[in-house]
Amino acid sequence: TMSFGTPKVFRVRTIPELNALKANPDAIPTTEREFSRTDRLFVRADAYAPGGITPPVTARLLNRGGQQMSELKVQQAPGRAAEIELPLSPLAAGEYLIELNARSEGGSTAQELIAFRVGR
Repeated sequence: TMSFGTPKVFRVRTIPELNALKANPDAIPTTEREFSRTDRLFVRADAYAPGGITPPVTARLLNRGGQQMSELKVQQAPGRAAEIELPLSPLAAGEYLIELNARSEGGSTAQELIAFRVGR
């Protein structure tokens, strides 16, 4: 069956910090789930399919009620973790979800939700 590993969430404040994070596969994620509007989230998620195949991942930003707000761009090199960058400045204070979806050619799917909060 398809599955996701535990997604890793990182808090980034500057572009150089983001670039250093992208270059470091062993960076330590934050356990925080409350962020400021000046933060940018960087998410790394591994998806697994039978046969050692890395399935393509898509992502959406959802509001607290689970309605889609936008599609999120996913960077994913072959055989690597999916990476998502999300600037929080356009978001109002409140609770949000990042929905990760993976689908194999055979039609099996996996989904993972990451809840987070944007403070004032």
